[in-house]
This record gives sequence, C-alpha cells and structure tokens, in this order.
Amino acid sequence: MALSVAVGVDGEPSGWMALTCAARLAAALRTRLQVFHVDAGASPLAVQALDEAGLLLSGSPGNLSERWRRALTQRAGAVLEEVPRRLAAAGGDPSAATVTLLQGEVARRLEERAAAEGAQLLVVGSHGRGPVRRALMGSVAQRLVEHAPMPVLVARSEGVSQLLVGVDGGAAGVRAAALAGRLARAMSLPLSLVMALELAVDSWLAERAPLERALRQRAAARLDEAATAVGVAVADHSKRLVFHEPSHALLAEASRSGADLLVVGRRSVSDGAPPRLGSVSRRVALSAPVSVLVVP
Repeated sequence: MALSVAVGVDGEPSGWMALTCAARLAAALRTRLQVFHVDAGASPLAVQALDEAGLLLSGSPGNLSERWRRALTQRAGAVLEEVPRRLAAAGGDPSAATVTLLQGEVARRLEERAAAEGAQLLVVGSHGRGPVRRALMGSVAQRLVEHAPMPVLVARSEGVSQLLVGVDGGAAGVRAAALAGRLARAMSLPLSLVMALELAVDSWLAERAPLERALRQRAAARLDEAATAVGVAVADHSKRLVFHEPSHALLAEASRSGADLLVVGRRSVSDGAPPRLGSVSRRVALSAPVSVLVVP
C-alpha cells in the first residue's frame, strides 16, 4: 500500500522547503501529494498577532481592518498560484497533486484535513520569525509533533540523503524504525540506528561497570528489534549505543554521521509506567538543525 503524503504550505521559505521535500518524498514513494494552505485570518492566534502588531481596530475578529482582510485574501491566492510552479521546480507533477485552501487555526485544520484525507505522513516547515509569523505559524510544528495522529516531518532541507533512527525501546520507536526503513528502501538511502542512555552513576563508582554491562545487553536486544522492524539488513557498525543525555546524543550522532533526517518515536515508555509524551522527541524536533520525523 502506497504511503500517502500531505504538506502544509504558508508562503514562507520554510513552507516552500517543506513542499519541495514532500514532493520528492511523494515521487520516491510513487504516491499522490496533498497540499494544504490554511488562511488563519480570523483565528485567535492571528488576532493576538495582529493586535501585538497594531493592525487591529479592536481585539475582536469581527473588527479586523478591511485592509488586512484584503491582504490575507490576496496572500492566500498568491500562495495557491505559486504551488504548481514550486512543484514543477522540485521535479514533481503539478497535475498529480491536490491543492486545498482551508480556513481556521493552522495546526488544527492541517491535522483534521490530513486525517480526513487519509494522509499517512504530514510534512511541515519549521517555525518562522517575526511577531506575526511566530504567532500564526510558530507553534504549528510543535502542536502537530505533539498531537497529530500521523507521523509528522519537520522539514529543514529540501531532500533526504541519509536517515538516523533514534531507538528508545518503546512501541513508537519500533514504528519509527519501520517507517524509516520504508523510506530508506523507497529512496535507496543509508540508514543507521542509535540508542542513547543516560547513566545516573558517576564513572568512577564501582557500581557503574555492572550497570553498564546490563544496559548494553538490554540495548543490544532493543537495537536488534528496531533493525528487524527496518525490514532490511542493518550492519553492526550502523547500530550504536551512546551513554549521554538522549536529545543531545541524537543531535550529536546526526552531525557525526551526516544524517539529514532524524527519525524518532513520539512516546517514550518506561517499564511499569504508562506511555507519555516524550520530551526528547519534542526537543529534537524543535531544535535540530536537520529534518526530523516524529512517529506516534
């Protein structure tokens, strides 16, 4: 079954980067691409941003200046007109893409429409800069990474050449490895696995050695489980265990290996504890200098 891909564009450079990345992924996966642009003109976040920028007559959506309403309408039209040209420049087929204009709060509408259309991968740009862009789009990637029911790729480059999967031993981490393997096979890309553990025992203490041995044995089993989920052979040198704070370790390993797509599971699971939203995946997704794919 083909992996359907959706992308949100906002007319900013990060959004066009996300479109190019999504178009190339869709082409490699031989699947259709759905493009969404959300006009957030009268949403609460937009009202707050406009108020801070001094562009509101009052704090009510009903009193937005007509000049701003016209500007929003013109901007939405310009973004939709630009999409086919950007798709063609990315090597995609504009006629094979579905382009839809949505209304409302950006993250919520992207999530709802992508889910309704059966998208299995949602691509978005990283947050913009400036008070208005930050309020309209700055929280979009974070909200989707934390709550969307489908995998979310925060694009920071126009393509993918090497994947790195963060393994945490949880079910979401296994699903992340499986999706990464699917992408690696479709695009003939190298893939490696890394598991990061933080030891709360000083290196000079006698208790550290037996604890580290036990953790290495456990990590090896979990890395092998993730490698099986990948679906292709993963060489031993491409499976690494690092003793360090996980988010820093993942970013350092991505830099060391040259990976430009970091794939992580959204939920971390501790033995005997219920699943919870992982702070590691959130920090990595929002601060990594490379693209990050978060899998729920």
